[in-house]
Amino acid sequence: MAAERHACAVAAEYFATQPFDGSVMAALVDALPAGAHLFVGNSLPVRHLDQFGAVRPTPLHVYANRGRQRHRRRHPSALGVAAHPGVPTVLAIGDVSFIHDLNGLLAIRQLGLRNVTIVLFNNDGGGIFRRLPVARLEPAFTPLFLTPHGLDFAHAAALFGLAHRRCTDLSTFADTLRAAMTAPDPTILEVRTDSAEDLVHQRAVVRRIVETEE
Repeated sequence: MAAERHACAVAAEYFATQPFDGSVMAALVDALPAGAHLFVGNSLPVRHLDQFGAVRPTPLHVYANRGRQRHRRRHPSALGVAAHPGVPTVLAIGDVSFIHDLNGLLAIRQLGLRNVTIVLFNNDGGGIFRRLPVARLEPAFTPLFLTPHGLDFAHAAALFGLAHRRCTDLSTFADTLRAAMTAPDPTILEVRTDSAEDLVHQRAVVRRIVETEE
């Protein structure tokens, strides 16, 4: 417990001046109301949740798809969770995963869901692969693993009749998320980040936690 408190304190201090994907996930967990449902994508989002999601004094229901089919059907799984009336549901997902399962968003209209917010981490590709040795191999890495797409997800929101907001100031993410969760229509909250910078910050905060541990 002492190690947990130390890690959370050091991470929070780092997040205050160096916002990145991990700090956004920490802010997301902290901003959710008691009893909310959080469905997490399986690549970087679930890893950031595991590393930087601090212990909460109030309950939170967390879901994720793992195993053989982990790269598919996340949208329908999360929307099935959201079918529980009156309980806010947030799907935190990366851009590549979002693209793979895009047609699942149709269920929002089919089920008449209103309590859904999708936090879309858009770092223009498969940032998770920057953590693997293949990241040192170019030209193979960028076109075959990182797979940058350059897509504008506002069009996806419009296609399925969803509200769309971009969060460019990560320091105000929590306020933007709360506004999205209380909006009258389901919202895609797109968070633009840089996967290369994210990896630098992730390693830096972990190193700081280790170096300052007594």
